[in-house]
Amino acid sequence: MPSEKRRYTRDWGKYDENLVTRYEIMFPFYVFEHWYELLEEDNRNARTRPYKAPLMFNEFLAFLYAFFTYRGIEGILRSLHRMGIIPVYLDYKTIHLRLRKMKLEFEKVRDEIELVSDGTGISVEQGGRYIRARYGGKGRGKFLKVVVHVDAESMRVVKAEVENSELDSAVRTIREIGEEGGKVAKFYGDRAYDSNRIYDLVPEVAVPPKKSANPDRANPRRRETILDHRESPRDWSARRGYGRRWRVEIVISAVKRMFGDGVRARGVLQGWASLLKFWLYHRMRSEADSLVGEVHAIRVA
Repeated sequence: MPSEKRRYTRDWGKYDENLVTRYEIMFPFYVFEHWYELLEEDNRNARTRPYKAPLMFNEFLAFLYAFFTYRGIEGILRSLHRMGIIPVYLDYKTIHLRLRKMKLEFEKVRDEIELVSDGTGISVEQGGRYIRARYGGKGRGKFLKVVVHVDAESMRVVKAEVENSELDSAVRTIREIGEEGGKVAKFYGDRAYDSNRIYDLVPEVAVPPKKSANPDRANPRRRETILDHRESPRDWSARRGYGRRWRVEIVISAVKRMFGDGVRARGVLQGWASLLKFWLYHRMRSEADSLVGEVHAIRVA
């Protein structure tokens, strides 16, 4: 008997409003309206020469940097200054220094969550991608690996970091969540996370075993996973809810659609620019969800 076709629905009006709000909130109307009060507070605590713009203005600069060059941002600020929206504008050197010192911190997790992790590549190649794709060439281009950790329920980014080892990043993130007062109740990941280290930290794990996995050397729960998966991968996936792992793929895809899959930065700023994409997505989505409400698709019979 053929299985029923899965259908999903959502409140499309609310969904559209959520997406529009994500961009609207990145324009710092509060900073524009309280420029001098914020600037006075920042300069009161400044250790160097006085600031020309409030530090809260940096988030707006970071948002613009995702789409424009430093000189392009200076041009936008000049226009805002000319229209009387901001009292001063910053030159491209000042913009560079402000962004370079900006820390990208994600919200701390203090509740029980289900964590989904995966790695993705961000291109740091300055040019030549079309030539390689069109005519071929040596190598696959230059990429940085960014490991992304997502809350499976809210689909918000818990943490993102430049790290070659996806496993090391996941172990470090799970421990940090525990130290901050939260807890990872379940972990989802691909075969890169098949390790006793994950099973020792999380009570429930949905990670398919590697082909070379040896049950005799595995954690008891990992040994059970290896044997169950070998017997029937499809049944194992259904029982463990492994399909939820794709939620991190959805987030990664959304980030790259919004901000692109490459960075213009050079040197040490390449890692910062790569993480900025995921920090902005987290910031925009969190604020929009709090103002408009979350808009997940709902399965209907």
